[in-house]
Amino acid sequence: MKTELLNEIFEQMDEVSKGHCTEAEKFAKEYVDGNENTDLLVQAVKVMDIGKIKISSAILSKGPELTDDEREEIAKHGYYGYKILKDNKADDTIANAILLHNGEEKAKEVWKQNENIDFPEVDTATKRLAIVVGMIDSFIGM
Repeated sequence: MKTELLNEIFEQMDEVSKGHCTEAEKFAKEYVDGNENTDLLVQAVKVMDIGKIKISSAILSKGPELTDDEREEIAKHGYYGYKILKDNKADDTIANAILLHNGEEKAKEVWKQNENIDFPEVDTATKRLAIVVGMIDSFIGM
């Protein structure tokens, strides 16, 4: 993905999400072995929460007292992120990794609620990338 597009998308996020993604990006750069997928991983973690710009700030700032409906809305951020990235002509690998980074089952559930087309085909390497993004997301969130 082009750096300027990545930075434009990143700048759309709220400050908390930016901070979380920045920490995840630092972690990915520092602790992940430099192979051909490292650049994709760094790019993906930088925008992993971009979908949260579609979620009310009142929900995002609420904390652990979320209702079930609010939790469901937050769970859609991977789907929203995928849509934002695809609308901006981002790399399919990154868009699909963001869609799946909180779990393939959840992504498919949200997709079914929002789309009348088949779930995108995602290759094994992208699924692995999504798992690593999700692990870093969880680790940094601790």
